[in-house]
Amino acid sequence: MRAKLGYHNITFAEQEDSIRLTLLEHFIHDIPRSTLEAIAPVHVEEGDLVFEGISEKKAENKFFRILDHALRNLYSTATKKPVSYVHSESGIPLMGCIAFGIVDRGTDMLEIKPLTGCNINCIFCSVDEGISSKKTTDIVVEADYLIEETRKLLEFKEHNGVDIYLNPHGDPTLYADLVYLVKGLRTLPQVRVVTMITNAQLLTQEKIDELIKAGLNRINISISATDELEGKKAAGWGQYDVKHVMNMVEYCSERIETFIGPVYLPGVNEQSIEDVVAWAKHLNVTIGIQNFLPYKGGRNPVKGVSMEKFFEFLKRLEEKYEVNLTSFDYELIPTKELPMQFKKNDVVRAEIVLPGRYAHEKIGKAGDRCITIRNCTQESGTLKVKIIKAKNNLFTAIPL
Repeated sequence: MRAKLGYHNITFAEQEDSIRLTLLEHFIHDIPRSTLEAIAPVHVEEGDLVFEGISEKKAENKFFRILDHALRNLYSTATKKPVSYVHSESGIPLMGCIAFGIVDRGTDMLEIKPLTGCNINCIFCSVDEGISSKKTTDIVVEADYLIEETRKLLEFKEHNGVDIYLNPHGDPTLYADLVYLVKGLRTLPQVRVVTMITNAQLLTQEKIDELIKAGLNRINISISATDELEGKKAAGWGQYDVKHVMNMVEYCSERIETFIGPVYLPGVNEQSIEDVVAWAKHLNVTIGIQNFLPYKGGRNPVKGVSMEKFFEFLKRLEEKYEVNLTSFDYELIPTKELPMQFKKNDVVRAEIVLPGRYAHEKIGKAGDRCITIRNCTQESGTLKVKIIKAKNNLFTAIPL
């Protein structure tokens, strides 16, 4: 009698004194061998756990608590941070927290955020992701859970022609189930377009082809330089390969609707932005230059300029290169939005379900919404909190 336990997107590998669980390629947890041997003699076979002398049902029951603990205490090999896994059995809602899950601002555009964390370190990152981030934890979400909760939301919205943006706090190419997620979202009848926003550093031609086959309609690639040294400066990472990103843009431009989004840093990268325009004008891409705007929680290398001065800069480039940089025909359409469960100044009792992104934060749950709780030192259990921000079903609170 033996029990062979295998799980979707999880593999096991032998270590000296432990067995390593790997979730979605980048997230690991080492389980002490002694913990597993307490169930039954154990070894790994073809990536699955095999317990000897025990029934599969009994082994599953005994292993469940160990697995649950492991999935709540993962470690990212990409960002070098602790990671929590949010899945359909976790009891953690996918709405309420801007960092992960689903964000609906009451329009025909939804943001889907399958994970946090980034492989590069852009000097202008508005959400402070990447190698030098002050954030202390990351989150990854089960693809089937995202697809199912998106389906429920779209049925409520009763609007055909919704645009989905894969726009995590980080880069979606770190998500090993990305192709599966795109394919699942494209099966939803209300979805018109699926767009992915990426730095393209981890893209390959094969991955692009897979994503297109899965139903990806549009790709938005961040590139703010064509010069190797300037590219590394903008990315904040010495291994950044701008030539690879340019190759990926060119490959995409021949196969899928492609946007590029350079970020304009006044007084810093005017020449780099001009170089990008000069290169990209010959490609089948839309160039959407972004004006850098400082954010309280982001990286702010410059103060930024007014939109008036920004458009003056764009107009000069338009005239010089005879390319459109200012006229884009895209309008958000208002749609039904789920009722706000809380309003500012409400006092609610929340259950702590996750560590927060920062050391002083926790993520709580009240009803079927998550709440970001600032200045929270309590590690578990429930507590009273006061809602200090409430908009578009995104909630921030402080303990009472």
